[in-house]
This record gives sequence, structure tokens and C-alpha cells, in this order.
Amino acid sequence: MVWAQIAGYSIKINALAYLLWCVWVGWIFSTIGAFGGIIAGLGHISIFGLGQWASELKGVKINKGAYTDAGKYLTDSIRLGNSGLTWFNAVSSTINWYTQKRLVWPAGLFLGIGAVLEASSHKHQRS
Repeated sequence: MVWAQIAGYSIKINALAYLLWCVWVGWIFSTIGAFGGIIAGLGHISIFGLGQWASELKGVKINKGAYTDAGKYLTDSIRLGNSGLTWFNAVSSTINWYTQKRLVWPAGLFLGIGAVLEASSHKHQRS
């Protein structure tokens, strides 16, 4: 299946393998937690070869919104996909964790606050 078309290049991956990988990552997220994000990244970058594509497309000119570099566009798309997987699986697993008495509200709250504070501190440093 064509996963993405960027700058005239078709990035293809095996649809069945990708579906099975997503199910496996979802299981890891719902049972172990954030380690699923590492596994999702491993899949996108190494197993399915998107990291190699990002390297090959680095410097290739595109015009997609604010992006002018195809490699940067692909890299940010991978990050966005992994972030989406992280958020979706965390939200969908909350009920499961709650019923297992594994949901720790204070830890989640402070993790969220820390992530926002850290992201905002990096934003100010780059300006």
C-alpha cells in the first residue's frame, strides 16, 4: 500500500504488517504504557523504513504548508503519527487501567503539567 506520496515519491509499506504492528503497539500501550511510544517509533523509523525515506528526501524541495523540505515534512509526519498513537491509546486504555486499579491520577496530572511546562520552555528558548 502507498503510505504517503511526497515530492513525486511513493512510500510503500505492507498494509497487513502495518495493521499487525499497530495492534501490537496498542496492546503494549494498554498493558505496559508509554513504552508503546518507543515501539511505535521503532516500527515507523526502522521496521517500515520511514527513517531511511526521511534521509533520502532531505533537501528535496516541496511546497506543503510551511514545509519546503520533504525530509523534514516526513520526519514531522512520523512524530505526529506517533503522538497520535500515544494519545489515542492512552485515552482508550484509561478505563482498563482504572478497573485494574493501575490508574494513578496525581502522577498523570503532574506528568501532563510537566510536559506542557517543558514544551513551553523550549518554545521560549528557540525564539
